Amino acid sequence: MAGYAARVYSANQNPRYTLAPYVVQQVLLLVAPALFAASIYMELGKLADLVAGHDLLLLPRRWITRTFVAGDVLCFLLQAAGASLMANKDTAVRDNGAHIVVGGLFVQIIFFGGFVVTALHFHRGARRRQQQQQPELSALPYSRHLFALYASSLLIFVRSIVRAAEFIEGFGGVIFTHEAYLFGFDAAPMLLCMVVFNWIHPSEVNGLLRGGRAIVGLKMVSLSRADSVAQGGQLNRKD
Repeated sequence: MAGYAARVYSANQNPRYTLAPYVVQQVLLLVAPALFAASIYMELGKLADLVAGHDLLLLPRRWITRTFVAGDVLCFLLQAAGASLMANKDTAVRDNGAHIVVGGLFVQIIFFGGFVVTALHFHRGARRRQQQQQPELSALPYSRHLFALYASSLLIFVRSIVRAAEFIEGFGGVIFTHEAYLFGFDAAPMLLCMVVFNWIHPSEVNGLLRGGRAIVGLKMVSLSRADSVAQGGQLNRKD
């Protein structure tokens, strides 16, 4: 939101543009998805805790969050550094900045691909365990949260591919010079990510793990994992 506010402010400066709003919009719009990604990566570990399914992960539980968040931090730093360089008046420096941003976007794409494979492997194992050994797992909303992670990951994945193509084309390319691409393939996907995470809120998983207050379907409720399992899927909710 701050990035788009800076973009509006910059547009209203026409024709006397200043550098600061441009830098703010470039940096914030590029790095924002990395913050969504950090939440996505951390939630998978929480879901493994929820179903006691650490053995279903491709990596040890303690390394899941560390590995993917470390990759996310690298993406964040590369994109922030590249976006900052793009504000330089020297054409060569700007081009180098664009190349760094592309590198950061491709690192993000690679880590997202690895994450989706890990999540799918975990999901398949949890469903198999539910069907064959532990039918009480159906009381826990792990599948709903995994589908939220898949949807968010796909949105950020598509966004990153389009933004990478934008910087590969260069500052005079079709994507860079037509604002519709920014709103269609950056603003819209990030808005949908916000909607997904607010409707299927990660706090529900924390509430089920520890008990306490959480957001479920835009309502503040009290949750208990033990009561949820005991009641055959009816979460213990108190508005």
